[in-house]
Amino acid sequence: MILQFSLRCLAVAGFLAVFAEIASADLPTPPAPSGKKYVSISNSVQLAVDADVSDYVFVLEHGVGPGPPQYTFRKVKLSSQEPISIPNGGKYEYLSLAAVPVAEAEKFATDDELFRAIEDQKITGRHRLFFGSKATVDITLRGNAVSRKFTITKIDPEKGIVTTVAGEEYDPKKSQPKTGDGSSWDRLRTIFAGCSLAAFAVLGLWVLRQRRVK
Repeated sequence: MILQFSLRCLAVAGFLAVFAEIASADLPTPPAPSGKKYVSISNSVQLAVDADVSDYVFVLEHGVGPGPPQYTFRKVKLSSQEPISIPNGGKYEYLSLAAVPVAEAEKFATDDELFRAIEDQKITGRHRLFFGSKATVDITLRGNAVSRKFTITKIDPEKGIVTTVAGEEYDPKKSQPKTGDGSSWDRLRTIFAGCSLAAFAVLGLWVLRQRRVK
């Protein structure tokens, strides 16, 4: 009897866990703060004219989830003349630029060996610059996407990759007259999803209670 009850409990708990995972995966992004909105970001990176980073090799890191991200790597050459575009990120995607000391990179015979060492956190003196995929901007900003250009000024042993950032969200010419923020539907979707999770949790507890009464 106890074994049967335990198995039923596990079955109900498993069902609730699976449903919660599915529901949370579909849960909409929380509404932006009042007067703000979310936009996607198009990133690029280049060197400052006077930046001396000759002691470093640059590697673009692109992780994809869900779960523990699976990373791909590729070397990139930076210059002050032409910025390089960073792939657009998204949900469960992680983008960063690694600066690897040349002395460390030369320890590996091939790029693949270097990339494995980066993934395994075996590089001494590595610094990273992270790129976001979403930004919270003023609602008056025109459009649903912004560009950000990172300019590397130096690599400091303590502070890491030092940059200046220019972006459209900082440009007053990109603003427009304020209108409604259009987030009411997102709020309703969030409330509905939360209520659904709560309802299934209550249902699960009720089933368990009925089993115990029998």
